[in-house]
Amino acid sequence: MPARVDTSWSHFGLPALLIENETVRLEVLPDAGGKMYSLVYKPRDAELFWQNPRVPPAVYPPGTPYDDTWAGGWDDVFPNVRQEVWRDMPLHDHGELWTQRWEWEVREEGPARVSVHMWCYSPLTPARFDKWIALAEGGSVFRIRYRLTNIGPLPFHFMWNLHAALRTREGVRIDLPADTMVIDPWNTERFDPECLTYTWPLARGKDGRPVDVSCALPITAGVCDQHYVEQLLDGWVAVTDGEAGVGVGIRFSKELFRTCWLFLTYGGWRGLEAIVVEPSTGWPSALSEAYAAGRAPALTAGEALETEVLLVAYEGVRRVTAITPDGRVLGEQ
Repeated sequence: MPARVDTSWSHFGLPALLIENETVRLEVLPDAGGKMYSLVYKPRDAELFWQNPRVPPAVYPPGTPYDDTWAGGWDDVFPNVRQEVWRDMPLHDHGELWTQRWEWEVREEGPARVSVHMWCYSPLTPARFDKWIALAEGGSVFRIRYRLTNIGPLPFHFMWNLHAALRTREGVRIDLPADTMVIDPWNTERFDPECLTYTWPLARGKDGRPVDVSCALPITAGVCDQHYVEQLLDGWVAVTDGEAGVGVGIRFSKELFRTCWLFLTYGGWRGLEAIVVEPSTGWPSALSEAYAAGRAPALTAGEALETEVLLVAYEGVRRVTAITPDGRVLGEQ
């Protein structure tokens, strides 16, 4: 099957773009914030993204609470995460892009390679956001090129998260080239609250015993927590279902996305089971706090920032040791 883009579909009453070849299929919902909603690895008929079983994707007005309407998939979160007032301006929950209808056009129609260009404007922050999603025939690597442009007269600081919700179950493994990690104090139910900094992947549990954060728990565990990488050793993260034999990885620039967040809910947040990996420009979750810590980058007036991110589906690896700049997944069988 050659690479192709199918623009004739709809899902939940929303226009849907299917970008696919014989190995993978990505479903994108432009009207729902440009959400990448579904990623299927065809040889195993495996859905790799997590979708909220109780909340379908829809179109929402700016300022809508994110958690109450979160449908899953991959959202681009900019220019902030936590709702707060920043320099006398109220910032929306999880930013401004996920409630925007994105424009789009097919740029390459195959069969060797296809690409789609999408773009939108943020309603509060004077910024334009462009992304190009490309897929080659025969591969399982989506190349996503981003451009963020300051279209205003003054500089602004920002946070930017690649907010990717992935399916999980007991035994799923998270691989992350991290050194020091920090547990967000908002929920420390399974950890020692006096020891929230640890060396990946072993944190200190409430009983003093080590907790391997890289190993997913069953939904019956009833826990939920959030972690930040303080020091990234390389720019990638991978989540592998060894039993199913498939996984999904993200390769990114660690010079731009200097940390990676992990939001882990094993039944403890609204009864849901998901791993959310979030390569991010900074931490913690409030822009004001990230700025105070020197972790909020800035764009000057007229400045444009470009970066490429790889979204990779793979099989045959149980423990990932690297994702190379061309998207090859290395690891243990």
